[in-house]
Amino acid sequence: MTRAIGLAATVAALVAVLASAALPASAQQQRPATPAPAAPAAAPRPLPPKGALLVIIDIAQVVRDSAAARAMRTQAERQQAALRAEDEKTDKDLRAAEQELVQQRTILAPEAFNQKRRDFERRVNEAQQSAQGKRRDLEEAFAAAQRRIEAAMNEVVIEVAKENDYKAVLPRAVVVASHDSIDITDEVLQRLNKKIPTVSVSTPAAAAPATRR
Repeated sequence: MTRAIGLAATVAALVAVLASAALPASAQQQRPATPAPAAPAAAPRPLPPKGALLVIIDIAQVVRDSAAARAMRTQAERQQAALRAEDEKTDKDLRAAEQELVQQRTILAPEAFNQKRRDFERRVNEAQQSAQGKRRDLEEAFAAAQRRIEAAMNEVVIEVAKENDYKAVLPRAVVVASHDSIDITDEVLQRLNKKIPTVSVSTPAAAAPATRR
């Protein structure tokens, strides 16, 4: 029986550099230079023979290159940037309120000043709790998106293994040495992109405006 493989930690995206050949000098003199045609996409690695006892998958590559994983990272980074901007604005507002409170200390009665101080402290606590809650919501949304990609990848791996009667599938990370001929990464990645081309990193705060009427 083929066992599902867990999703490895997200890794940084790999940038592919494509080199294009320049036109010969004679051709450049005869007509204006035109952009070189884009290099064709590399053909997927062929699957190992049916009935293979052992095949491997590069989980890190799937995490890095799958369309859903890229979409997940982009959304998470955008929401993190929005939270940082919100924190900076809140901090600026609180500093201004604190300065105003300090200036009022000499003109307010002690009881009135103490009440304003308590109101300010409550405002600070509420801001801290709100920021912590939003970060926690984003972490949970990110983890949920990871689980959806993991579940989809597991389904694809099992599907490929069953179709081809592979006896065992191992992550490349635990294999000391192997030949590319037993690698199913390309096939899994291709099918995963069709199965789940994107995934939503949705927090309660982000979903709330869509539910309001």
